[in-house]
Order: sequence, then structure tokens, then C-alpha cells
Amino acid sequence: MKRKVLLIPLIIFLAIAAALLWQLARNA
Repeated sequence: MKRKVLLIPLIIFLAIAAALLWQLARNA
């Protein structure tokens, strides 16, 4: 159960990081 609780913020963080990288790649 604790692993799932840690997994949710990790997925959110990865999604934000991917979006930021996508924006940087598009602007470059």
C-alpha cells in the first residue's frame, strides 16, 4: 500500500518533467 502512495507523486513528477522537456524541445 505504501508503494502505491509513493508511486502517485512520482508519476505526477514524471508527467511534469516530460511536459517541460517537450516544451524545451519544441522551442529549441
